[in-house]
This record gives sequence, structure tokens and C-alpha cells, in this order.
Amino acid sequence: MLYLLQNNLSEAEQAFLTSIKNNSYYGDAVLSLGILKALQGNLEEAKTNWQAGLKLYPEYSQSARLFRILYMIALGEIELGLTTL
Repeated sequence: MLYLLQNNLSEAEQAFLTSIKNNSYYGDAVLSLGILKALQGNLEEAKTNWQAGLKLYPEYSQSARLFRILYMIALGEIELGLTTL
């Protein structure tokens, strides 16, 4: 994520892909890869990553719930996202 914040998109992509390769169930990496794809202008691939990441992302913590809601809204599922607040 640090590479992404530094706008070093190529290093960020490599780091996310390595994380996913090492643990394909790591939802944070999948969701972050979606953010990267959106920043690159590839919204369809971003949506695909967000949808996959939401399936992996735990719902039990407050921060996890907030992130789930934000990604659901980004995917256009506004009412569903807001009803899970």
C-alpha cells in the first residue's frame, strides 16, 4: 500500500500480485489491486477485483464493515451498502 500512496504504481502492482500469489485468500491485497486498477483507468478490472475481494474480506470488525460498505457503494450497490451500516 505504501507504493500506492507514493504513486509508484508499478511497484504497488508487483507487491499486490506477490501478496495474492503467496496467499490467494488475502482480501486486502485483492481489494488494493482493485484500487490500483481504478487509478490506472481500468474500472472493469477494478470492479472484478473488488467483487472478488469482498468475497474474501471478513465482516466481523468495524473497520472491515466500513471498507465493505465503501466497496459496495463503489460497485453501485448503494442501497445494499447503506443498509449494512
